[in-house]
Amino acid sequence: MKRAVLLLSVSLVLACGEKDAPDSGLSDTADTDTVEVLDADGDGYDAEDDCDDADPLVFPGAEEVCDGVDNDCSGAIDDDPTDGSWFFEDADGDGYGNAAETALACAADEGWTSDDTDCDDTDATANPGVVEVGCDGVDNDCDGSTDVNLVPSDFATVTDAVDALDDGAEICVEPGTVTDVLALTGRTLTITGQRGLVDTIWDLGSAPALTLDNTSLVLQGFTVSGGDFTPAEDMSGGFVGAVDSTLTLADIDFTGHEVTSVDGPMIRGLLVHGTDSEVLLERVDVSDIKLSVEATTTSVTTHVWGGLLWAEGGGLTLVDVAVTGVDVQTIGSPRNVYVVGLGVATEDAALDIDGFTLRENSAAVDAVETASLNSLGIWSKRGTATGANLDLSANSGTATAPRGSGSTLLSSETEGAVWSDVVVEDNFFVVNAELGSANALVDIQGGSISGLSVSGNTADAGAVGASCLGLLLHNSDGSYVDVRGNTQRGDVLRGIVCVEADEGDASLDHFVIAKNTFDSDDTRQVLHAYAEVGDAVIGHGDVVGNLRPETAGCLLDLYGSEGVLSVHDVNLVGDGPGVCAEVDDGTLVFTGNNVHTGEPRYEGMTAPAGDLDADPLYTSTSDTDPWAWDLTLQAGSPAVDAGSADLSDDDGSACDIGAYGGPGGSAW
Repeated sequence: MKRAVLLLSVSLVLACGEKDAPDSGLSDTADTDTVEVLDADGDGYDAEDDCDDADPLVFPGAEEVCDGVDNDCSGAIDDDPTDGSWFFEDADGDGYGNAAETALACAADEGWTSDDTDCDDTDATANPGVVEVGCDGVDNDCDGSTDVNLVPSDFATVTDAVDALDDGAEICVEPGTVTDVLALTGRTLTITGQRGLVDTIWDLGSAPALTLDNTSLVLQGFTVSGGDFTPAEDMSGGFVGAVDSTLTLADIDFTGHEVTSVDGPMIRGLLVHGTDSEVLLERVDVSDIKLSVEATTTSVTTHVWGGLLWAEGGGLTLVDVAVTGVDVQTIGSPRNVYVVGLGVATEDAALDIDGFTLRENSAAVDAVETASLNSLGIWSKRGTATGANLDLSANSGTATAPRGSGSTLLSSETEGAVWSDVVVEDNFFVVNAELGSANALVDIQGGSISGLSVSGNTADAGAVGASCLGLLLHNSDGSYVDVRGNTQRGDVLRGIVCVEADEGDASLDHFVIAKNTFDSDDTRQVLHAYAEVGDAVIGHGDVVGNLRPETAGCLLDLYGSEGVLSVHDVNLVGDGPGVCAEVDDGTLVFTGNNVHTGEPRYEGMTAPAGDLDADPLYTSTSDTDPWAWDLTLQAGSPAVDAGSADLSDDDGSACDIGAYGGPGGSAW
């Protein structure tokens, strides 16, 4: 009862302190009883140090065990328990842990595991539970070895690996050079350069590397070089020829090939030729290719169809493909040379392009009778075609012969083809001939094109003239077309842009034709349209600042025989005659336009009701570079709200005249 007595004495002292004590004359300092702190649970630690003085198993220094109690009074429950388990960090969340990162605990926290066998805890695809990937340079299954089916570690050559492995296998080619020539029939294989195209070379030598028949092949991660061919007969597919097959070429560089056609062999697909096959090229670069057409007699005729890539039947898909530094030349005096689709050519095939660059390529073709450059870029006939993000720039071509033609970079003769976001700039073409013509840089027949920019190109047509310099829409539709700063030397037979409807309809909507230069007195017109059987519609455009000789023809030339010709909401601005019309049995609809030209403003037609002849007051046309011109209208422009009464601008106001007016005018 010691504790009770002690507490009573303390209470009495406190109580007595509430009254004034008589002065005893003694010191204020008196003996004080010591208050004793107890160890209630008898574990040797008093209540001040013991975090639970009611539990003799809980005290500082006690063994921490997995019981949900802070046994050692550390402030943490079940930390470093003596009966716990070791866990390992699983940083990549694949269920396998890193043996170097450990923790002792009762249970695994999030991001930890009881397994310690992960060989790469930063990669969830690398652990003992996965199957080793054939060729990625990684120990995927953590067995201590990297990749399988290696050439030359496991097989001396690619050919040996092909012969030994079953269908579905992936052959992994280690850094170095291979020279295999494979003929595959009825196989399904993947061949991969282990370290990618920089370190893995496929040297062609003088023979095509791959011939596929009813085969599915994926080839990826190679530089293909060294081809030097002089074919004795027609050549199809200098690197790979595929029939009834599926072929994927990914992450491939073709470079340094030379092909010489002597006395006539046809070239169809110098690099890749597909017949009734599905061919995909993804992230493929083609560079430094030389193609020579040699003739030892003057009776030789040579055709180059799809100089690099050719597909007939089946399909050809291009994703991020670039062609640069290709050179075509003639040696000797061949009778006829025809180049059709130097970059890509398809016939009766499905062509699909997303990202294609054709830059700094050249062709110089001389012949005794005919020299034809019918598309240095893309040529598509029949089948289907879709293409987006094309850059066809800084290329050059010369065709010299009594009959010659050239200059086309995109030729689409495919019904329903859809092309978008195409840039054609700084190309240079010369046609030295007595007959023929320099054809349109972009020729669309039976399809559509949107987002086309044609600038800085020069075509020297000489005596033969140019049919259409920039764009030909033949039974086709064009929108958001910008043609500026091009130069035409020689006669222009039809126009800079031509819209023609003879077996179907054609249209040009939202367009600019600005500051193109012509040096021939026989230049006929800038914009040409005709409707022979179908209807042709031209709307929402600006034709301005084009430099022409005084004797040149009209800015706008219209011809109609049976169809309907409709022109609306166009600013025609410049010197010389304005509109020339010849409409026989057809119908001409001319509304909401501004013809601000020299005289005669109209020839072959009367001025329409509400005729407007006014400076459209563009925001800016003073810069020497037409691409710096701002052809939007100033607030006080007479062309504002002066367009077709039945149309509105995107902001709901009345229709403006010009490229930026009307529905969709703000979408440039």
